[in-house]
Amino acid sequence: MDERRSGRNHGPLIEGGAGWLAAHQNADGGWGDTVLSASNLSTTLLCWAALSMIRSGPAKAGHHVPTDPGADVRGVRLQPDHARGVRLQTDHADAIARAEQWLLERERDPELLAVLGRLCAQAELWGKARSFLEASLSFEESRAAHLELARLAERLGQADDAQRHYRRAAELA
Repeated sequence: MDERRSGRNHGPLIEGGAGWLAAHQNADGGWGDTVLSASNLSTTLLCWAALSMIRSGPAKAGHHVPTDPGADVRGVRLQPDHARGVRLQTDHADAIARAEQWLLERERDPELLAVLGRLCAQAELWGKARSFLEASLSFEESRAAHLELARLAERLGQADDAQRHYRRAAELA
């Protein structure tokens, strides 16, 4: 609900979340699935997306967020080379273009292909999403990629495909 309509100030909660991310950022500048995990691309991209939302809406957040691309956001290092070159981004197209550039060097990287599939699904590029997710599975079968393909098939009204991917994801659990 919009802060103005609810009458609640979410700024302290948002600031607290950004602070938590800063406190739990790994030494390499990325984030893992847990506070004890090594950094990985998908969790790092998710954290950058959250910080990007804070950064793109300082008035909504109820506090000032620096607008310089190299600035610190509550202690979080925004390094240009961080996580294979990711910068804070609000636009899926930019993130997809950047990840596709990485793909030129890492064409057989199942994790990168799966992340590209997720990004394309979020941008409603259904065909590209399917292609990247299927390519990811061709290099390494994963529960996550099957779940993404199942959700995609549901969105496209392909119930049989969705069930097949849900079943395979359950088998891999």
